[in-house]
Amino acid sequence: MIKTKNTDTDLHCVLTNDVSNLDYDAPLFKGGMGNGFRPHELLEAALASCISIIIRMIAKKKNIKLDRVETQVEVDRTQSDKSIFNYRISLDDALNANDREFFMNIIDFCAIKQTLSKQLEFVQYE
Repeated sequence: MIKTKNTDTDLHCVLTNDVSNLDYDAPLFKGGMGNGFRPHELLEAALASCISIIIRMIAKKKNIKLDRVETQVEVDRTQSDKSIFNYRISLDDALNANDREFFMNIIDFCAIKQTLSKQLEFVQYE
């Protein structure tokens, strides 16, 4: 569970999972101070980190040496009927072609992608 708490600085808040804390804020053009991640960046971060983690987990399980995994995610919200998550994966140059092809298409194994692909409901609880 993630919890948030506002600070004394306009729209700036801190989120926590009771282990780590992270600053988030609205951008300057929306009245924030820009001192932290924007909420949509946290969606991008969730998908990017999930892709990176699943690649590392499978590489470890298959005993594939993998020193570098980099992911980039950017959400495109310009279309009114959908959100598009554009992503890029960058891996070790030394990786063989078969492993590289497998890892470059691994997004379907990512739990965040699976979650975001389902119908969403929002339920307030006490």
